[in-house]
Amino acid sequence: MVFACSSLKNINFSLNLGSIVIYCGVAIPGFVILGSGMEHSNILDDLEPGWTVYTALILITIHLLMAFLIILNPLSQDMDKLFNVENSECYFMFLSVSVCQAFCLTSTYFQNALSSVVCFGQL
Repeated sequence: MVFACSSLKNINFSLNLGSIVIYCGVAIPGFVILGSGMEHSNILDDLEPGWTVYTALILITIHLLMAFLIILNPLSQDMDKLFNVENSECYFMFLSVSVCQAFCLTSTYFQNALSSVVCFGQL
């Protein structure tokens, strides 16, 4: 499907405008309600612990886990091409996605573990 250049500009403008409206729709009421007297940069640290904070933390965690799958999709597809996995071979596709996720999670874990052992000081 080929888009005309003007339709791509309209789509880009709509996405930018929508992002600004959503950002301002959250930021302005938040500033009006909380003001500039926040102690932390994370709003969840300034709110009293309760069901709303826990619900927000659960939803953020679910969002990050789902976004992680989307980010790994191109890498998984490249691995499928590298090992000549067909679309009908679901078990091999599942295995390649699992290997990619395991690699990313373990490398992140070891990076955090190493950074807590080795302290480089202020860079």
